[in-house]
Amino acid sequence: MGLNFGAVFAGAAKTISERVKEQEQRVNLLTDKALDLGTQVYLDKKKDAERDAKLLEQGMASLAMTGLDSATRFRIAQGGSTAVNNTLNQYNSFLEKDSEGDFSTFYSVKGSDAFADMSDSEFLSMYGPRAEYDPSVARKYLAGRGADSGIGGLFVSDPTEMLSEFEAKAGVLGESRVTDAPELGTLSIDMNAMQKVFGKEAKELRFDTPKEAITYYTQAILNEKEQAGGGDADIITGLEGRINAFKAIDAKDDAFSLDGRLDEIANEIYKLEQADATGNAAAIIKLEGERDGYLEHKASVSATGRAPDSKTQTLDNALDSVQIQLADAIRDSAPENEIKALKDRETTLLERKHLRSKDRGTDVTDAFTAPQAATNVRNRVNLILGSFDFVEVDTLTGRMDVKFGDASDNYPKFFTALESVDAGIVRDSGPDALNSKNLKLARGYVTDLLSTNVDIYMNKYKEASAHPTLNKSFPSLEDAKAAARNGSIDVGTIVRYTQNGRTGIMVYTGGAVDDGFR
Repeated sequence: MGLNFGAVFAGAAKTISERVKEQEQRVNLLTDKALDLGTQVYLDKKKDAERDAKLLEQGMASLAMTGLDSATRFRIAQGGSTAVNNTLNQYNSFLEKDSEGDFSTFYSVKGSDAFADMSDSEFLSMYGPRAEYDPSVARKYLAGRGADSGIGGLFVSDPTEMLSEFEAKAGVLGESRVTDAPELGTLSIDMNAMQKVFGKEAKELRFDTPKEAITYYTQAILNEKEQAGGGDADIITGLEGRINAFKAIDAKDDAFSLDGRLDEIANEIYKLEQADATGNAAAIIKLEGERDGYLEHKASVSATGRAPDSKTQTLDNALDSVQIQLADAIRDSAPENEIKALKDRETTLLERKHLRSKDRGTDVTDAFTAPQAATNVRNRVNLILGSFDFVEVDTLTGRMDVKFGDASDNYPKFFTALESVDAGIVRDSGPDALNSKNLKLARGYVTDLLSTNVDIYMNKYKEASAHPTLNKSFPSLEDAKAAARNGSIDVGTIVRYTQNGRTGIMVYTGGAVDDGFR
């Protein structure tokens, strides 16, 4: 029987051809699937980007009336609706005060002159949100996949090479950003100029969501870092603390208690100050920033009318809000009648809480929460010391910088002022007043200030031969106290006395508490 070689080779060729087609179909399906995955991720991102771009476009359009350029309006709109509304409110207030003025002097973006003639749509096309196709998504899917081993696979293209052709035909590779666009600077706000015109209005922000607060304060950090020398580290640290607060609020953790965290912060700050106030300054500033973020949120909730869970919480929200306003008023050297009105309002709210603390039907146990007591004490100190020319209060952070100088004259004023605050705290925390344990604990801030500066003063001026008018000796401490009562010694006198055969040394600070000696 003869063998038909032609038929054998024809059959083999047909078999190879079929296998090649099968492998081509397999590779095509793999490539299509990979492209579908990559394209779907891209389309999802593109949808989000288009939505964000629309919101930015609306925000920029809303701000068009202000006269701000495209770059500045874009940066403000990135802060969300709160930033846009806040700017519009400032603009309306500005027109009432100076209808012919230039609002653009308050806001600027470095290098914005390059976009002066650019329309909003042109600007957004260059810097607005844009989704870019990520080639790695499809290629990750293809990793390890391809034609089967065997003779059929030898004649089939690599699916990764085919993918590049498919992507080019689909047009997804043409969505990349223009790379030669000028660098867009961060938003800068001239707060000093703004506060001169608006007063407190420039600082009164109300965020609709925690995310808007996070965005706003993140931008504020970037603005500060743009300043000479990288900005003020204390301001940046405080803003980081605020961001931490709003992140905690945004997390919506059922186990998280805002009031509980405020109490923790007050205790942590107290411990850090007791251990080493100078060495722990950065940690204290960050905690204070976090505290201010929570208080800002509570004040915002109260201002927008969102009802808290209980009557106790309503009073706390109102008290927090008043304390924040009072702190701002003291820091900004507001008129005396404005400060007095806020202090009276605080006193009224505290009395109401104190009355509820006596009512067994409520869960109020103290007129102050720990944070409220700490804020109350700091407000007292800032109010009385802020009038001294040797005390500087940072208008942004509210922190005091006491500069006594080389002479001793300023110390007695300082001691007398703090002793007055201390006496007021002892009075108001006592059983005949608010009977507040938290206020008694917060008193430590004042006594620590006194103690620290008494030590500094004593080390400077305790040499009797060099400072004879500041140093006096007495047979005993009781004799020194008697001299203080009859006016024989002045505040700031360094007193030496004998007790149990040893010589003691103290400073007369003029207070009614602790016999006036420290």
